Amino acid sequence: PWDFDRSFHNNAGDYDKPYDVWRLNGEIFGKWHQRLQEYLEYKMALADRWFGHRENALNTERTLAHIDERADLMSEAMSRPQTKFYPNPFPTEVDLFKTWIANRLDWLDGEIANRFAERPPIFNPPAGPVDPGESLEISKPSGVLGTIYYTLDGSDPRLQGGAINPNAITYDPSGGPITESIVQMSDSIWKYLYDGSDQGTAWRAYDFDDSSWGSGPSQLGFGEGDETTNIGPRVIGQRTAYFRHKFTVSQVSEIIDLSIDLVHDDGAVVYINGQEVDRIFMPDGPINFETRANIQGENANTTFSGISPTFLNEGDNIVTVEIHQIADTSSDISFDLNLEATRPNADPQIVFTQNTIVRARTKNGNNWSAQNEKLFQIQTAQPGEIIISEFLANANGDDAGKEWFEIYNTTESAIDIDGWEIRDNGSDSHTIDNGGPLIIPGDSHAVIAESGDMNLNGGISPDYVYGTDITLGNGGDEIILINAGVVIHSIGYENYEASGITIVTPVTLAATPGRGIGMSEGYCEGPVTTWTYQTSAFGSNLDTGTPGSVNDGVSVCPAPNPGPSSVSNWFLY
Repeated sequence: PWDFDRSFHNNAGDYDKPYDVWRLNGEIFGKWHQRLQEYLEYKMALADRWFGHRENALNTERTLAHIDERADLMSEAMSRPQTKFYPNPFPTEVDLFKTWIANRLDWLDGEIANRFAERPPIFNPPAGPVDPGESLEISKPSGVLGTIYYTLDGSDPRLQGGAINPNAITYDPSGGPITESIVQMSDSIWKYLYDGSDQGTAWRAYDFDDSSWGSGPSQLGFGEGDETTNIGPRVIGQRTAYFRHKFTVSQVSEIIDLSIDLVHDDGAVVYINGQEVDRIFMPDGPINFETRANIQGENANTTFSGISPTFLNEGDNIVTVEIHQIADTSSDISFDLNLEATRPNADPQIVFTQNTIVRARTKNGNNWSAQNEKLFQIQTAQPGEIIISEFLANANGDDAGKEWFEIYNTTESAIDIDGWEIRDNGSDSHTIDNGGPLIIPGDSHAVIAESGDMNLNGGISPDYVYGTDITLGNGGDEIILINAGVVIHSIGYENYEASGITIVTPVTLAATPGRGIGMSEGYCEGPVTTWTYQTSAFGSNLDTGTPGSVNDGVSVCPAPNPGPSSVSNWFLY
């Protein structure tokens, strides 16, 4: 327990107590962790990783089963006389350890939620295969407050810095209307002018030439100290500042309502596509650049709701705002704006019609929860949709730990290969157990290897490690991928075993020492029968190959994807 405790930085002096204060500046973890916590993105990344692992590799049930497995292995290797253990026999000590671990995991959940980011939203179903037309429900863990935002395009609902992703959708568990942010407060880039000139009305139009205006992210203004973009300096007698922001909207006909949240100091008039939407702290009737506000607004916040969607155009739009001072001696200007659109929500809100990556977070004020990210597949992968595109069976020198093969997703949809079987026509067999999804994005490679130790495997960073269950023979062998009893792809090289599972793609090249073998031109559309030795050297072992990248001499495949979205399990080996 003390080793586990130190690993997770409980440095309160009593290493056997799972509930002691988690010190941030202790001697074991050092000051670097404390300093990194000053950065919001580090805290978010840590919470994302932790809660992601808690669903998969560090799931309590899975962790306790792993302890039982290791305890059984130890007992099998050597019997444990009762007299050698005080005050409890070995099985009792194992049970005490399991209780400690379970309590510690729960305690860490609370500590990370309190210190870094709240627990992520809950998916039902949690992930995996779904039927066409099946729906997804998202809920918040008990005690978590805020609004759930999700995306279906693989992007994070939260942008770096904390703003809402424009592609994020508000989840309404009641099945009510969906609200989406079109122009975001504290994030959007605005053109601005504060020079005392009379801009008339032409500046409100989309095609107005504002190339000479300043530009910067909101909040904009001067004199308050909270501006992101300072439009000053202040000039006595200049009463009006102008702001412009272009944006795009699709499927306008589906929008049923618009609302605007406005920060203003002092008065303001808001236009969309040249039409006045509303005004605040301004007199009635026509106004110009010399018109003063009639009420002082000290960084005021105003919401305009019930705005007709007829203000919007399909595609390109512009929102423009003029801020007016109440007096020639006014000391400050403040401006920011958020524009939201409301669309009707069919019940249920999320229905799967294709393989989809869903990412969701809860936002409570300025605080975001950790992320839940899952792949939902509506169909089983078909033969040829994942192919074996390259392999290294005979590395330079001793090839123990250096063997690997590469797979490629020939479709545009993500495919989860967790649970698939890797085997040959002999006795080698391994079931992929990633502790959660092992997602291969569309048009992407992944490397499956014997070892995850870069000091041993020749310097590659595999996406999954199969360990010693699979051995690629130097004189010939087979690599077979099976999903739910269906052979997705199979290759056999040199003197391979032809009896048993049919080899789809035979490879006639010999496993020459230090030379990777890869498919030739055209494999991105599906398996090809022509293979060639790779010429690019990689890693520290001076082997050739392109693990995780397009094969040598191949030009027609899409640009390689960064790789699978997964919790890699190589650390277990």
